[in-house]
Amino acid sequence: GGRVVFSDEPRPPSALETVRMFHQADVVVGLHGSGQANIIFCREGTGVIDMNLPEPHSQYTAHTAYALGLEYALVLLQGAALHQRLYITVPIPEVVAALRWLLARQCPPDDDCGEGPP
Repeated sequence: GGRVVFSDEPRPPSALETVRMFHQADVVVGLHGSGQANIIFCREGTGVIDMNLPEPHSQYTAHTAYALGLEYALVLLQGAALHQRLYITVPIPEVVAALRWLLARQCPPDDDCGEGPP
């Protein structure tokens, strides 16, 4: 019974709408970039799927998520110089596996809805 929100459709949300959207989210899926700083508005335990660059310096979202008590899953993008690309390929099976893993971690302890980590 969840809903999916694309944050720039049909228009970019206002600052207040952004705070509410991130605070109400159970899972946030995002591509590496400054927009992921909005996870500071998430509730503790919120899942974060970070589609990130294969470069050691780009782990900012992981550090922030762990510091805030968020559940973190990394989906590593493939390729070089992704900062400069107009288009990238998103590994959908890995994103789905990360989503399933995070949702299972949010499942009540007495419920049998879990799967192993991605």
